[in-house]
Amino acid sequence: FDLGFLKAAASQHNYPWPRYKVFDTVRLARSVLSKDDVIDCKLSTLSAYFRTTTTPNHRALDDARATVEVLHGIFERYGSLDITTVEDVEAFTRRLKRPKASG
Repeated sequence: FDLGFLKAAASQHNYPWPRYKVFDTVRLARSVLSKDDVIDCKLSTLSAYFRTTTTPNHRALDDARATVEVLHGIFERYGSLDITTVEDVEAFTRRLKRPKASG
């Protein structure tokens, strides 16, 4: 969601967009959480599920901090699946046939 805004802002200011790998927290969460875990994969829902210390409030800094904490929770689950590298995450999420929780 925010990526489009960031790319547009970079373009408006004539900044080239870097070629970083980008991961969608919704897709990552769906890969390890079921509908029994969370009813949807909104940042606020994931933040509550992982009990983040920062509450997302649609402000950039708080949402970024909450996202980092959510990612830590997701990555802990990946570790238990022996997924330890970016390449492992890409391969695992590509293999998914259907989402486990709605977005």
